[in-house]
Amino acid sequence: MITPLHYTLSLEAHPEQRSFHGETSIEVGIEEKVERIVLDAVGLQIESASVDGATATFEITPGAVAIIPPAPLKAARSTIALRYRGQLDESGRGLFMSGDCIVTQLQPVYARRVFPCFDDPRWKTLFDLTVAAPRSHIVIANAPLLHEEELGNRRRLTFATSPPLPTHLFALAVGELSAMNADVDGVPLRFLTRLGDGREAFALEAASRFIAVHSRILGVAYPWPKLDLVAVPEYEAAGMEATSVIYFRESAVLVDDDATPERRTEVAALVAHELAHQWFGSLVSPASWEELWLSEGFATWAAAKALSSENGPAAEVASTRATRGAMAVDSLPSCRALHSAAAANQLQELYDVIAYQKGAAVLRMLEQWLGEETFARGVTLYLNRHAGGHATSDDLWSALREASGEDVADVAAPFVRRSGVPTIRFDWSGPAIRVTRSGDEELAVPVAMKIGLAGGGVERRRVLLRTASEVVEMADEVSWVFGNENAAGYYRCRHAGPSAIPAAELSDPEAVALLADTWDAMWGGTGDTLEYLRVLDNVGRRTALGGIAGEYLADLAALLAGGGRLAPFAAWASSRFPGIDLRRGSDAAADLEALGSAGTDETARLLEKVFANPDTAGAAWMHLKEHWDELQRTVISFGGRGAMTALASVCDRAMRNDIATFFAGRAIPGAERTLRQTLETIDSRLAFREREQPVFDAWLARQSSSAVAADESLRAGHALLNALAAGFHGALVHRGWIEGLGLTPPPWMQRSDDLARVAAALERRLLALFAGKVVIDAALLDLAARLHEDLIASADLADSILAAGHESTSDVSVWMLAALLARQAAVYERLVRGAIVFAELFRIDDAARVLRGRLFASEEERARVRALVRRAGSPPPTLELRASLWSESAPLPALQRSQAAEVAALSSWWRERMSTG
Repeated sequence: MITPLHYTLSLEAHPEQRSFHGETSIEVGIEEKVERIVLDAVGLQIESASVDGATATFEITPGAVAIIPPAPLKAARSTIALRYRGQLDESGRGLFMSGDCIVTQLQPVYARRVFPCFDDPRWKTLFDLTVAAPRSHIVIANAPLLHEEELGNRRRLTFATSPPLPTHLFALAVGELSAMNADVDGVPLRFLTRLGDGREAFALEAASRFIAVHSRILGVAYPWPKLDLVAVPEYEAAGMEATSVIYFRESAVLVDDDATPERRTEVAALVAHELAHQWFGSLVSPASWEELWLSEGFATWAAAKALSSENGPAAEVASTRATRGAMAVDSLPSCRALHSAAAANQLQELYDVIAYQKGAAVLRMLEQWLGEETFARGVTLYLNRHAGGHATSDDLWSALREASGEDVADVAAPFVRRSGVPTIRFDWSGPAIRVTRSGDEELAVPVAMKIGLAGGGVERRRVLLRTASEVVEMADEVSWVFGNENAAGYYRCRHAGPSAIPAAELSDPEAVALLADTWDAMWGGTGDTLEYLRVLDNVGRRTALGGIAGEYLADLAALLAGGGRLAPFAAWASSRFPGIDLRRGSDAAADLEALGSAGTDETARLLEKVFANPDTAGAAWMHLKEHWDELQRTVISFGGRGAMTALASVCDRAMRNDIATFFAGRAIPGAERTLRQTLETIDSRLAFREREQPVFDAWLARQSSSAVAADESLRAGHALLNALAAGFHGALVHRGWIEGLGLTPPPWMQRSDDLARVAAALERRLLALFAGKVVIDAALLDLAARLHEDLIASADLADSILAAGHESTSDVSVWMLAALLARQAAVYERLVRGAIVFAELFRIDDAARVLRGRLFASEEERARVRALVRRAGSPPPTLELRASLWSESAPLPALQRSQAAEVAALSSWWRERMSTG
């Protein structure tokens, strides 16, 4: 009913009193009769109010002020005027002191702390601003200075009417600032700092350069009459855009003459991103906070394009790495979709890796699918069509469809409206490539492949995968397939035999994507450490990937190379990748000391470093808890995307539980989802360590005895040990489920501590086997007899429960059956993984590839079983759940008896061999 049309503001700050006062006049359009007008206002002391010149009453409520005119207002235009006072904010939001400067930080909804307003991005409004300030101070606003008048030792500055802008893009800065000037095609640029010592020159030159680059890439000239870049001592973000004004934290943007190339690239990227917001966010504004990705995702995409035009592959590698970071978060259960709603006090959570990096990644995928020139025409059309106004995702799809003739919404909208990352599997035989999608059934995925042919040469083929599976026929036999050309697709690839892909045929971004795909497969359980290390050995030696290889290997070392494992693993890593040193602890004390004295700018970076190091994580967590009051703002700033995310490097169950307990009693507004994601990531790291530690240990054992071949004794020994290890692991899972559900274990079932000891002993014998020593003795055969009895008893139990039927049996029987199903799933996975490890380490390559394919192909079925078992553990079990459980469990007795027979056969073979010497 009420639309803001024009703000007229008068502001004056009093730094010595940490206060300010102001007058706000808002012209509004009224569609029908209203009796009160509610404005957003936080922390403001309202002194008077009027409507169309007549005194009005007002009511203060939490977060708002309601204006009650003398008489109801009819459909027309009216003007609301208020006088008020406020305090300069202490938290760095609203209007606040940064050093000696007064600046605004209004994103997402902090304009209401500076003036009463309609603080919502759906309105873009003209602003007229007058500011009183000391004569020695420079004042910056969204529009150019119109005129000024002297008031003793102060000045009153009046600015031209601003372009239409949402309240969160209003800008004001006041301080004793020094300006460095430039000009780009008639647009005046200023970089303003307190110091004026020349360190701003690099960022100003970058801004001058990127204005031209962005204008060329986007097909739209810089839209405003001026640009002011302002560096201040403290700011919540490293950079923050407003219309024609960009704020920076000094430490993030000022560049010394001897700065490293990496530092210069970092600053250039920051400038390019914030400058891109002058088009995406300011010229065309998202219609709501739900569409924030149209601002942040587009700015990230445009900045990467600009940097790529200058730095080439290095910038493309950085974009690929950032995309993979987004995929990691996008795979967590608590992840949000790109298009997401949030309450006002949770809007900071929307400024996350999903908005920035997934948003940019979806745009890059669409760009590759449609073609660079076609995509550029669509973006130009989008900007011109909505210039000065708002846009939605549907507006973007419409512009891209008009430019390309493709049904863009059909492809793009599901990526924006749902979370998750599809996985595409590539298998080939002869000239045929089967492309298989898992995950969201409604996704249509643009897939771009590079294909190596047996007759020589590399071909490229693109398909829009609309179904679960599609076969691509080639003219020649296929040697290898890489499924993500240019690393531009927002999907994971699962390649059959990824180590066979020639490294020389991959660009640096593609090599990063292959490494990340193999890492993610290892992390998600469809791959393993051995496959990852082989791929890393194959593609990771190029210079551009040295840092990436080091990060991956350091994470593996932190997770798996505890105790005496570190030295041999570090030696292997340094022999393959010179310059990489995985040894920890040399600077641990220095890092912790630095953390104790770090300013807010360095805290997040140091926390990330010390939490990633197992030697310092515990002490760092203690430091964070002890200094929570002074660190909490930094930790939860912008949804906790800084230091809060660093906690996810932890891999310790006790610390994980302490983190959950600590934050359970504390408010972390806007960072709640980040905390959930952090805990989920820690849980996944703990699960990864449990699954992959035996694999890693087997690999280490094999390094010292790689000359030993897989003779008959080794193969038979591994077959028995692997069957026993899988069987006792399943028995331990079975017992754990029963105890977890509070049920009484059957009398034949062995105790958890006994099962755990047996499992550990079997792992030690497997390690000896991978080192070339086969130890099969009477004690081991006795274990085989115990497992045989256990499997037969388990099968009998499954038979008795299944025979009773699902409709009338007790809940206890349902839970018992779920535990049996969990056991069988654990046995299957452990058996296959054990076989893969043996085939990989003894270079039985075809077998390893086939087994990995089998594991991948069964992933959806196994995931369904896991979900069914979890549901069965949550009372009461429904009739539909019972029916599903009985159907899924029907093969259980036969499977367990078959496993028992296999264990018996292997034992008999070894007894006979031992008896004959």
